[in-house]
Amino acid sequence: MNKAAVKPTTKGEKTPPSTWDGWVVALQLLDTTWRVALPILLLSYGGTRLDRHWHSTPLLSLIGFFVSLPLAVLLVYRQIKAAYPDAFKTGQTGAADPSSKSASKTKGGKK
Repeated sequence: MNKAAVKPTTKGEKTPPSTWDGWVVALQLLDTTWRVALPILLLSYGGTRLDRHWHSTPLLSLIGFFVSLPLAVLLVYRQIKAAYPDAFKTGQTGAADPSSKSASKTKGGKK
């Protein structure tokens, strides 16, 4: 084995992404895809079938489609919320420690 080919990384150096990272991203994309496609396809198809049965074309197909959109958004929202729970905590504004606001007010000697 050639030891010269293996180069240790320093603190500032980024390691190249592994093949496994690519698969994880691909699986996440597939997971998101079914959450969007399945409700749209099922409710649109169901609306089309009911339209044919009751001769109401395209009313129920459109209702099925427009009902499926918020459902798909809800499913993707839940997926993102499960993956990044800290991003959805209430009361976080992205600011630094709230105690730093009071500390900056008292720096000038005024309370």
